[in-house]
Parts: sequence; C-alpha cells; structure tokens
Amino acid sequence: MAGYAARGKRPFETVEDPLTARAIFLEQGKTRAVLLIADLIGIDEHWGRRLRKSVSEKLSMPAENIVLFGTHTHFGPAVRVHETVGEEHQAWVQETVRAMEEAILSAAQDTRKAFLRVGTADVGKMMFNRRLRRPDGTCCTVYRLPLPEEDLEFGPVDPKLTVLRFDDPNGEPILLLASVGIHPVVGGGDFYGISADYPGALRRAAEAVYGVPCVFALGTAGNVVPLQRGEGQRERLGRYLAGAVCQAAETAQLSPVCLNVIHKCLDLPAANDSAMQFEITVLHLGDLGVVALPGEIFAETGLTLQQRSPFPKTLVLSMANQSTGYLPTRTAFWEGGYEASVTRMSKRSESLVVDHANRLLVRSWDMGLKTKQEKDASESL
Repeated sequence: MAGYAARGKRPFETVEDPLTARAIFLEQGKTRAVLLIADLIGIDEHWGRRLRKSVSEKLSMPAENIVLFGTHTHFGPAVRVHETVGEEHQAWVQETVRAMEEAILSAAQDTRKAFLRVGTADVGKMMFNRRLRRPDGTCCTVYRLPLPEEDLEFGPVDPKLTVLRFDDPNGEPILLLASVGIHPVVGGGDFYGISADYPGALRRAAEAVYGVPCVFALGTAGNVVPLQRGEGQRERLGRYLAGAVCQAAETAQLSPVCLNVIHKCLDLPAANDSAMQFEITVLHLGDLGVVALPGEIFAETGLTLQQRSPFPKTLVLSMANQSTGYLPTRTAFWEGGYEASVTRMSKRSESLVVDHANRLLVRSWDMGLKTKQEKDASESL
C-alpha cells in the first residue's frame, strides 16, 4: 500500500470501499482536453506518459491536453514502478492503466452538449493547516488535534469547496466535478484496508442526491488535514462535504466556455543542485481558470495563484501527471517542519512554479479574450 511508511511492505488485508478511475472528455471546436482522476496516491511518470501518449494517438489530440490526477488517498495500492512488489502487484498496475485508458476512450465516445456552471461553498471548519507556528516563528507539525503545545498559531487554508456543474440543454445536471483542499488521510477501521477515503464517501453521497456521476479532484492540500480522523469519520466528512457540493451546485453561476489548454514543462531547480521536470497545465473554461500542478501543493501557493489570476474564478488542482512530492514555500524551509524535511524541492522551486503558472493563466486569459473578440466581430458581420 501507499501513503504511510510505517506499513512497510505488509500488504493490504481488507477492502473497505472500492477504488475508481473517472474520465471527463471536453471538446469545443478543434480543442480537446481530458481529465482522468483515479483513487491512487499519485501518478507514476513512467506509465503516466505511456498512457497519455497512447490516448493522444487514438484520439488525435496533444498528449499535453491529457491530465492524469491521483486523489491522493493514503489507503490505496502503491503504483510507482519501483514500489511494486511481485508479479501479481505489477500485473495489477498494468491492468489498472489499461482500465484508465478504456475509461478515457469510453468518455470520448459518449459526448453530449453541455453547459458549465461554477459554484463554491465554505467548508473551512472541517480542516486545519497542520503547520502551526510557535511564537519564535518555527513550525510545529500537528497531524491531529488537540494541540500539543500552547501559543500555537494556525496557518491559512483555502476554505472553498468548488463545484463544476455540467448541465444538459434543459438545465439538468449530467456531471459534477468537486474539489477541496483536504488531505485524504481520514482513515477508517483498518490501517491495512483499501479505501478511497473521504473522496469516495463524498462521491457516493452526492450521487445519491443528483443521480449523476460525481468526480473528485484534490485541491491544495499539501499542508491541510481533516479536523477529525479515525473510524466513522470518512463517511461523516464525506456527507458534510456532499452537502456543500449540493449548496455549491444549486447556487452555481453559468460560465460561458472558451476551452483552451496551455502546457509548460519546467526544469525546476531541486534539492542538492539537481533539476526536476515539473509540468504545469492551465485550462481555460470561460470565467474559470484551472491550474493543474504535480505533487503536494501548500494552501498558501493556491491562495497566491488565485489572488494573482486574471480569471474571475481560479481553481488550483494538485497531484497531476507526476509524483514530485511536497512543494514547500520558501518560508517553510526556514520554519522547518515535516514537509521541508522530506521534499526534493529547493528554496527557489515554489516561487518559480507560481511565476510560471501565473504567466500561463495570463496568457490563457488573453487568448480567450482574443477568441471572444474574433467571434463577436464575425457575428457582427
């Protein structure tokens, strides 16, 4: 299993709830995009690149427009090539990758006209930033409440749950995509039990209300954890968040869609003077700009990108295409704490990612404006 080093190589023992992979295929004019979200700790670059290449050839679209996400559940199988144990495990990974490709191809064959609405709801009371600050400015990493020390200051979180509601021409929902920045580490009754964690409970509860598929993508949860953990809390958190999904979906505002995809691969300066490839993908969905980043992204990074973005609404998603680990802010290296001690990134990495992602957002917004102006001019003629 993946998610906790304490498990070692001891295998799973039970399946508490099923894992799924869900694909969304988007098309407008000649532009195509795919979002594939799987209940996995992350995406291994090796099989991920092969999957994207295969799909791009079969669907005649750029591989860069295919974005693979892990929900980052800490209760799923290990999927990195170097972490698989034995032939049975390796065969499972290969079969899972084939199934993900089939899901994408199936989605591409089942398209229908849709309208996009975007809504949000505040769920900040169900999370906290685990990097608490001492009076001297250093970090005290707190995984569970109550607090172990006095005079600790909580860090920021992004309290928003965002919903993309896709409607048919009659205004009825046909698909929901929900995103929130809470680490999927709630857990249940079995430390060795397979589970999608709270994203699975959220999806089941939302689907029971709307009767249409609900897809979950992780927001900026790198340093944000659930308020409560343990047995029974998965379903509790999932139901609470599903209620917020309903609130956001019912108040969602229509967003005129101008589908656009921009991609950039950085040679990011990493630890020990090494370099790491780091993919950034930006999707333009009308009033909404979506930033897809690899690895575990801090809440502060997501909030900064939202603040700088030219889009009226910006959604930052994590765990995309690669397993690059934590992306701490420059301040976090001075503060200390868990994430800065295990990251492969350097002190410069996060600021460079923010700068490049912001440039892509601006470029995407400008391209959308140009497209709209050309369309308006064509219609006026």
